[in-house]
Amino acid sequence: MKPRTRKTDERGLRAALVAVCRRLHDRDLIGAGEGNVSARLGDGRFLITPSGVSKASLRPADLLVVDPDGNKVRG
Repeated sequence: MKPRTRKTDERGLRAALVAVCRRLHDRDLIGAGEGNVSARLGDGRFLITPSGVSKASLRPADLLVVDPDGNKVRG
């Protein structure tokens, strides 16, 4: 069995976060551009949705990586 790398873990997490955002929006639990959804990456960083962007139309590449202080690392 091939070991998982951080890159594939992040790729899967990005897809999962986008799916969660769509389900939340479809169930009227989150407005189009309201709020943020995030997940912790294994190395102390976070994957987070951008502010003011429709959560129903997010793509995995739209997500940001931030450090524990909220500083943008990537995206």
